[in-house]
Amino acid sequence: MNIEIRPISKNDVSEIISILHGAFNSPKKIPSDNEYIDDPNIFTFVSVIDKKIIGTATLHIIKKINQKVGLIEDVAVTQSHKGQGLGKMLVEKLLEVARLEGGL
Repeated sequence: MNIEIRPISKNDVSEIISILHGAFNSPKKIPSDNEYIDDPNIFTFVSVIDKKIIGTATLHIIKKINQKVGLIEDVAVTQSHKGQGLGKMLVEKLLEVARLEGGL
């Protein structure tokens, strides 16, 4: 099984919304703009197998008065791929980005 971990692209949004809905029963509303994707303090990654997105996770870098902190949220994997370590792989990638961005 060849797993790719990569940053989100604008074409991924509907698949990510579907994964988040399945994992958290969140609304299926697709944002009308790409502000979230273009924000330099938000890093969303997806895990891909055979060109299909099967997981996602997001890191927010928050600038505080004396430091930066990282907040990881929305770690979700499709039901059929749970228990395979994909969420852990996504979190490890976000921790790597947080270190580079000074949020860890």
